[in-house]
Amino acid sequence: MTPSADYRVYFYPLKEKSFLVHIIINFLEDNEDITYKELIRKIEAATPPQDYEDDIEVTEEAVRLHAEFILEQIASYDESADDVDKLSRTDCIQHLIVLSGKIIPEKKRMQSTSRSTSTNVQPKQTMQQKKFQDKRMKKKTQKECNTKLVNRIFDSIFQDYVCCLEDVNNRENSDFECEIDEIEQFEHDFYEKELKINYFDDFSSTKLEVSFNNVIECRNEVSLFENFKIHGEVFKVGDCIYIDSQSAFHLGKIISIRHDKIENKGGLHVVYFISASDTILGKAASENEYFLSNYCQTIGFKSIKCKSDIVFKPQLSNWKSIGGEDLEEKSINNAGRRFYYSKFHDQKTCRFEDIPEAFNNLDADSCPICEIKNRETQGTISLPRYTLNEEIELNLKLYNSVKWNNIEYKIKDSVFLLSSAFGFDAVPRSLPTRENFREVDEDKYPEYYRKAKSKESLSTCEPYRIGEIVAIYTLRKEVGVRIRKFYRPENTHLGKQATYAADFNLLYMSNEETNVNISAIVSKCKVTYCRTPSKIELTYDQQHFYYNQTYDARSEELTRSETHDEEVDEEPAETLPLATLDLFCGCGGLSEGLVQSGAAKSCWAVDEDLVAAASFKKNHPDCVVYGYSCSTYLSMLMDPDCELNLPAKGEVEFLCGGPPCQGFTGLNKFKDRLCAKLKNSLITTQLSICDWLRPRFFLMENVQNFIRCNDSMVLKSTLRCLIAIGYQCTFGLLQAGNYGVPQRRRRVFILAAAPGEKLPQFPLPTHVFNSHSTNSITIDGIQMIPRHNWPTLAPYRNVTVRDTLSDLPDIEDTEPNESQEYNAHIQSHYQKILRKNNNTGLIRDHFYKRMNAITTERILRIPRTHGADWRDLPNIEIKLSDGTWTKKLEYNHDDVRNGRSRNGSRRGICRCAEGGRKSGVNCNIYRQKGTLIPWFLVHTANDNNQWNGALGRLCLDDVFPIALTKLTISGKIGRVIHPEENRILSVRECARVQGFPDSYIFCGDIHDRHKQIGNAVPPLLARAIGSEIRKCI
Repeated sequence: MTPSADYRVYFYPLKEKSFLVHIIINFLEDNEDITYKELIRKIEAATPPQDYEDDIEVTEEAVRLHAEFILEQIASYDESADDVDKLSRTDCIQHLIVLSGKIIPEKKRMQSTSRSTSTNVQPKQTMQQKKFQDKRMKKKTQKECNTKLVNRIFDSIFQDYVCCLEDVNNRENSDFECEIDEIEQFEHDFYEKELKINYFDDFSSTKLEVSFNNVIECRNEVSLFENFKIHGEVFKVGDCIYIDSQSAFHLGKIISIRHDKIENKGGLHVVYFISASDTILGKAASENEYFLSNYCQTIGFKSIKCKSDIVFKPQLSNWKSIGGEDLEEKSINNAGRRFYYSKFHDQKTCRFEDIPEAFNNLDADSCPICEIKNRETQGTISLPRYTLNEEIELNLKLYNSVKWNNIEYKIKDSVFLLSSAFGFDAVPRSLPTRENFREVDEDKYPEYYRKAKSKESLSTCEPYRIGEIVAIYTLRKEVGVRIRKFYRPENTHLGKQATYAADFNLLYMSNEETNVNISAIVSKCKVTYCRTPSKIELTYDQQHFYYNQTYDARSEELTRSETHDEEVDEEPAETLPLATLDLFCGCGGLSEGLVQSGAAKSCWAVDEDLVAAASFKKNHPDCVVYGYSCSTYLSMLMDPDCELNLPAKGEVEFLCGGPPCQGFTGLNKFKDRLCAKLKNSLITTQLSICDWLRPRFFLMENVQNFIRCNDSMVLKSTLRCLIAIGYQCTFGLLQAGNYGVPQRRRRVFILAAAPGEKLPQFPLPTHVFNSHSTNSITIDGIQMIPRHNWPTLAPYRNVTVRDTLSDLPDIEDTEPNESQEYNAHIQSHYQKILRKNNNTGLIRDHFYKRMNAITTERILRIPRTHGADWRDLPNIEIKLSDGTWTKKLEYNHDDVRNGRSRNGSRRGICRCAEGGRKSGVNCNIYRQKGTLIPWFLVHTANDNNQWNGALGRLCLDDVFPIALTKLTISGKIGRVIHPEENRILSVRECARVQGFPDSYIFCGDIHDRHKQIGNAVPPLLARAIGSEIRKCI
């Protein structure tokens, strides 16, 4: 409904007030414990109906302006509410009363008071009010149900939101007897075994009487023994001891016993234990648990304090069948000061693994930790004994191989080198420089000056250099290699433009050679001559490069390379994919990537969002999809009378999922409210299902802030819970852009493997990305990385906006079409991957959300230049498509933080700019509507990095910001305008940003599809993780 010009001034303020009241009452009914600040954020994030004025959603000022009307409506609504449920009594409404200086009308208050004192008259309720109250009562009493073990560990964090769900299943007698026997055996060792402990004091004044027994080996006058005695007390290899280290005592395990006859000295080589509380687990750890560490040392006999009473806790043989039991609780309650260990811990990578097999069969002169360190040590060089040639005068020796960092390199091997290892003879053509800031007419573009104040860094590193080893030599005691250079397309004279249509793994052979130090070599790589690139695997997993042409930098020409025997990819070894259950599956991004990797077969999936579940089913037709909440699903799993066909224990081999992240993400403005905390507790639901089903592998995904939540206690308790169940586990922070996804998206992944399985590593980066991002994490002063020797570079360049969108058709301003033809043939490697299985030749979901008249005009006015956003908008009056006119934004105040323009014009639009936002000014009276430059962006720019990117246009040679569940052009992540067209991104374009193949189908309306895509795990990132899991199957 559009009012006439005469009534517009009355009509829109009334619609604005009613819209605000509608949002506030609905939000308070669901979240009565929110703060005033959270309510304002909800209002600012709300999307008004299509026929409302553009700026109606913005504003704390509007709430204060219409405070009296809002309070009247709330008081009226409260007339039919119970005394305890009155919205007017909530903290946020009381806060509004204080800020606005308004009060609830006296008449309404008196009526409300009289009803609350009456005992005979019950107020009438509308159906909607009754529905809201029932919903509120349900939320107040609802708790997420968990297994006993999970409930105990998480009780201190989510004690109001989780409860224990009793196991109602009856186990078979045979399994139960086996379980009891093994528990009793461990308890006998843990509680009843008596150790005779002797302390050896005053080592400095007492001569130790050490005798050695049972010589195992004698080498170079150094004897290795099986055991020794000190004052009659026998110590043997494999014993655990207390070690006196200055003022502290440490636990250690004896690895070897040795005595040097020449120096008449002896000692022990020990591996230390680390207390669980000294690991990342911190306060979440069990007081009695220790881990075998990756730190070893040789000590003297005087350092021995006494034998330790620590015992090894084995896993039960029927571990998989006893899911849901909390066998650890009895151990904790009865342990006293007795200690136990069951896992090996690498603190640098935060990996908790089964005790390595080498510790069960200790060799006389071999330390498992020393061997691991030797394999991981960087900088070790080993040359063969014989040389190919020797120039005595030049002190030059030639070799046919060299061992560097435990990898043997030979002549003709292809290798990755640091990007600084060498340059090229060709001079690439440079693209036009980006004009980030220029001189403009400040009267017409009054906000352009803010561009010099904002910070944005998307710089990326170069990928590895690639070369072929021609010679290996030593010269003046330095080891070097001679390298024949391979060119990438961007290294030629054509520059970056040559990459637009080239494969990421395309190389050109050259005749250029250079000498580099051995330290410049990173690792081996695979480069083959290939006339038919289609034979090379398209994905990034293999990192397989090919060439068929030679580049000459002098002539700037490409010629056909000499004929070689053509090599093709070998077929990977066949592995049976794991039967997978996907919790909180959404539309299926995580499962899609895991299935692509060959690690998983999607068999079961659970999500209470029925539209997202329908999308999952469309793309995984053989999967059983349950449209329930995961809490309900857990209850059904544990209910022996449930008639649904659910997976039994032992059937699920891989459990994956990404619990709702609303309580963790920094983009959520309401993460502290009750609903968000309840969703946080769904982490325990996934862990409980894992505890019940005991799959072989486990994967959990969440946002980066998951690490910091509750002083990292959520992360610590999650790891603690997996270890208590019996799993090996680790976690890591991965950047999706490092795995071929064209966006900034950092996510936390927790990986776990059942006892006896191999715990997967996190995948190494395949693409270079933002040079300022890091994958290291510091918690409680402990710095961790996803895996040892994590690289700073990668084999491939980053994926850009151009790579993602260049083949998609333009969208005409007509009704959206479900499917269209592609605009062009495949134009990039990334498009090859996404279009690979789209057999229809049509692109689906290529339509976008329509905007109102003033937003459409703003998009039209954003230039097609790098970094263009709202600050490029002119301050003019112009007629819109709906017949209305915009207004010029008036600058009537000084801005103490930004001063005045070059021509002396003011820069403040509100009185608060004269004294700061905390000056107590009622800003709502200064608000200006209908301006081309949004008033609210100017009003809050100083406190929000100048709203860098809001109403922003994408650049073809950059990457996307993070994919969102709702495209908001004026939000924190506002750079969502197409780089060449005057519109926001389409649904399919957002799907490509996430890495969904073009054949992927999404159900629901446009809002549902955007939500599903924004919540998904990028399939290419999931595929990279799945490839590592597949290696462990």
